[in-house]
Amino acid sequence: MQITDKKKEDRIIPFFRLAFRPFFLSGALFSIVALLVWGNFLLGVWQWTFYVNPLWWHAHEMLFGFGGAIIIGFLLTAVQTWTSIPSVRGWNLALLFFIWLAARLGMLLIQEPIEWLAIVDLIWLPLSAVMLAQPVIKAKKWHNLPFVPLLLLMTAINGQMHYAAFHADHSLAMQAASSGLLLITVLMLMLGGRVIPFFTSARLDFAQPNRLRWLELMALLPTGLVLLIKVSLLSVNTSMITVLLLIACIANTWRLLRWKPWLTLSEPLLWSLHLSYAFIILGVLCFALTPIAEWIYVMALHILAIGGMGGLILAMICRVTLGHTGRPMQLPSRIVGFALALPAFSALLRSVLPELVPDLRSSFYVISILLWVVAYGTFLVFYSGMLWQKRADGKLG
Repeated sequence: MQITDKKKEDRIIPFFRLAFRPFFLSGALFSIVALLVWGNFLLGVWQWTFYVNPLWWHAHEMLFGFGGAIIIGFLLTAVQTWTSIPSVRGWNLALLFFIWLAARLGMLLIQEPIEWLAIVDLIWLPLSAVMLAQPVIKAKKWHNLPFVPLLLLMTAINGQMHYAAFHADHSLAMQAASSGLLLITVLMLMLGGRVIPFFTSARLDFAQPNRLRWLELMALLPTGLVLLIKVSLLSVNTSMITVLLLIACIANTWRLLRWKPWLTLSEPLLWSLHLSYAFIILGVLCFALTPIAEWIYVMALHILAIGGMGGLILAMICRVTLGHTGRPMQLPSRIVGFALALPAFSALLRSVLPELVPDLRSSFYVISILLWVVAYGTFLVFYSGMLWQKRADGKLG
């Protein structure tokens, strides 16, 4: 990998030497704050006045605040490995981070939609896309370029949510939130298809399965088409959506089985990746089945958001933090292995059990939130120091 001048690097505080550091730590912390606020609202412990309204704020901040932070932290770190060109760092990274932070604090403290706050929240994703595109184009690593238009599409969906906020259009806001979750799902399928088989084969010392082009297309294209249909707000026959999503489920299940998940049971950093990918498939399946009953749609949202997005993010930030801070690929404590399983239980408590035992719905919601808080709180306890400090091996980054 091409490296920068060490004296120049030493002038940058470790926290702003690569994007994973500020965005992983702050994204994890923000998710805890956001869910504690949401949980207290559900319990009626205090009357919090939310930006726009409670449901808009909860959906927006978990997708674009928390999810967006981790995605950007990962992509702007990974692009250095992909291209062998130094990624954004120092003052430029600090500026990007503080724009993200300003938007989060603004929406936590302000009640009514404000134009300047919407602009602040909308600008950080396209700025990230530019920072991602520069090394990709310079190195001519064109196969990594699709992440750039996906970030721009994420910006457009974020724009739909803000437009809905200013026009009090609840239906558009919820449709945009659904599109945002679907876009993150597409990103997870893309990134998961790259890293999960690589990490698994490298750790367990077996040959990575050959990529079957037709299978990769069937795993990604149907979900991508559904995303474009939803973002465009076109009225399409629901049976077409169902067929596309079922194709994606079958293809991704086959894809997952080719990665040999049954061999990972003794490796928490591996089985957590496979488990969360399985939840992604389950969530997409529930989306495909929503025409059967309305309640399946709500189940699909939380299986994807908690078990899929929450689980995969936690597994990835634990692994990426170890690798990019120059530490052995071993959990710092067995407690972390326990925490890696909690998003799956949190997802089931929020999505499935309330439908089976409706009288305990509120209790399930609260326990689900607490499991998330424990899972990401464990990450902060064991990994915060790694994110603040220099690399353990003395290398740059």
